[in-house]
Amino acid sequence: QSDLDALKKLMRDKDVQIAELKRTIDEGEERLARERDAVKKARDTMYDAQRKMEEAEEMLPRLQAEKEVFSGMVHQLMSQLSKARMDKMMVLKGGDGMSVAEQHAHMQQLLMSAKQHSQQV
Repeated sequence: QSDLDALKKLMRDKDVQIAELKRTIDEGEERLARERDAVKKARDTMYDAQRKMEEAEEMLPRLQAEKEVFSGMVHQLMSQLSKARMDKMMVLKGGDGMSVAEQHAHMQQLLMSAKQHSQQV
């Protein structure tokens, strides 16, 4: 009887150990699944960032070309504006009323104004 009781107790102890091991295994599997999810999420984020970087790099030449075109347009418009101001000054002064030196000084002033404006743009 005492051997049987000892054997039953030993079986109960082993059942407890088995249950603890199963719980440990389940916890380990849950941690492993969480870690796999975190790695997958990090990898997806990395690939997404890399794709966005490549798209941005592909856009750079086009944006640079657009910038140059717009810069040229700004210079052209500033030149047209300067010419229109000069024409207006000539009309207000009565046509030939401006001397060559006055025209030159006025053009210099307009060019400086245009340069300052284009640097701000």
